[in-house]
Amino acid sequence: MAIKARKSKILPIMYIPQEEEGSDNPTQFKLKPLDGLEYMDVLLHAKVNSEGEVELEPAGLKVALKFGLIGSKNLTDELGNVDVELIPTELDSVLLIELAKKIMEISNVSDEERKNS
Repeated sequence: MAIKARKSKILPIMYIPQEEEGSDNPTQFKLKPLDGLEYMDVLLHAKVNSEGEVELEPAGLKVALKFGLIGSKNLTDELGNVDVELIPTELDSVLLIELAKKIMEISNVSDEERKNS
């Protein structure tokens, strides 16, 4: 059977962080699934834990954010200005980890997708 090139299904999503769920006008982040090469760059900074699960080291999380965090909506600054420029270094580390993990989650190709490609 011939190997098929994966058609680009890399469509960004708008993600509402856990702390914003249920809010009337939540902050949303535009996240792009990683392509194969970007995903491999992230995995260079991964390790397998004692349960056999893959965990990303901080450098891997940073690479995932570099490639996958592409925008925001309703992001406010300390003065209350809305839709300010997204500057990842100004976001809380817990939020950045959540966003990086979501980017990796939406980047995984399922066995079913692999079979149907």
